[in-house]
Amino acid sequence: KSGNMVLPCYYDYLSSENEQGVFAFKQGGKYGLIDTNSRINAKPVYSEIGLLRENKAVAKQNGKYGYIDIWGNELTGFVFDKAEPYQDGVAIVSSGGKYGILNAEGKMIVNFVYDNIENFRYGIAPVKFGNKYGFVNLKGRMITPLKYDLAWQFEKGKAIVELNGIRTKIDLKGNEETPLFDFIGDIIRMLYDKEDSDRLSINRTFFTFTFSICVYYWIFKPDFTFPDSLWQILAIFAGG
Repeated sequence: KSGNMVLPCYYDYLSSENEQGVFAFKQGGKYGLIDTNSRINAKPVYSEIGLLRENKAVAKQNGKYGYIDIWGNELTGFVFDKAEPYQDGVAIVSSGGKYGILNAEGKMIVNFVYDNIENFRYGIAPVKFGNKYGFVNLKGRMITPLKYDLAWQFEKGKAIVELNGIRTKIDLKGNEETPLFDFIGDIIRMLYDKEDSDRLSINRTFFTFTFSICVYYWIFKPDFTFPDSLWQILAIFAGG
């Protein structure tokens, strides 16, 4: 606010963001790290330094990527073809067309086995192996099998998955919800099955009303799914 100069203006580039008062700078065509006291934390020897996240940054040297911390320590070798900024204590890296995951210390917790790993959300990321998708957590452990044909990132605590042309959602524990289409189909079968229809005579109005609501959501909100608990409640009504 006083307008005093924090760092002198003889660098070719100075990052607009910082991590604990440490900036990336460029001098003589190379990048390094410097703090607000003009102390050089990392000498300008890197061809790139990426975003500073969680006291770490992606750096590039000799055509490969690795990680350094804001104090200039090299956490990994420069061996990766691709490297993402740290997020929630892990980083996604790629080598030889395969993807893996590093922990906060720069150690591999998931080896290079996946064909793709999306960014983590809610501590969970979709992974692809061959033609199938699944999900892993921040420890690299699978929370679902690699069985889905398609999978999307989590939004509002849910992720859409597709298997055999049918889409549904999973929760943060990997549990699947009842697909809306199947839910409607179950109601139709129960209403028109002769054995069940005898039991449903009293509750037919209730089911007709419920079916109308389902059709509305199916047409106008196709991504909506009913939780299993709702189906259990309707099953109680079905039983009379």
